Amino acid sequence: MNCTLKLNLLALLPFAVWGAAQADTHVPPTAGAPYVTSEVTAFDPFPEPGDVVAGAVAWLVATEHGLTAIVTTSELPPGDAVTMWWVVFNDPEACEAHPAPCGMNDLGVEEVAAEVTYAAGTVIDDAGNGTFVGYHPLGHTEQAWFGHGLTNPLGAEVHLVLRTHGPVIEDRLDAMIGTFRDGCHNVDEDHPAHADGETGPNECHDLQFAILQQH
Repeated sequence: MNCTLKLNLLALLPFAVWGAAQADTHVPPTAGAPYVTSEVTAFDPFPEPGDVVAGAVAWLVATEHGLTAIVTTSELPPGDAVTMWWVVFNDPEACEAHPAPCGMNDLGVEEVAAEVTYAAGTVIDDAGNGTFVGYHPLGHTEQAWFGHGLTNPLGAEVHLVLRTHGPVIEDRLDAMIGTFRDGCHNVDEDHPAHADGETGPNECHDLQFAILQQH
């Protein structure tokens, strides 16, 4: 990794812990904790991965108490409300393609104990840049799609997904950057997060992702 970029991310880490602590007063210290980094990739043309986002990086710090993620990226729609989502595979060794990354087909495999849940949200600046910071505590199941939560912070494989909710709707910002559905007209009724937020006029879809394998 570029040395300057690594130093910049290390500088962000105290802010990541501080931000996470606003939502959870039991966030443990991360000094000396193991970490992994990854490039960030565009979703288009899904299901094939798109281009790597130049200069973007994802950072995952693990402790026995939970996971902290930081993503700094660009090439996002200026002014859009964008959320970041945890996709956690608690037992990646049970994934079909292991040791290659886990995939969508593994989400419903009981032995994998996968989970999807909210991580963070922000409004993209005029240059298309965004920074996302999220903390996922051990056992946390609020907004969890499958009810597993995080059970293996030091061994889980983590995918981080960035999803646009479109341009900010007046008086709806907090919900748009804090839920899966708010502002969207295109969330199916049978989706696990269908009730997570209110509908709206915007077309919502995934923009970028990062895959972080700890082992």
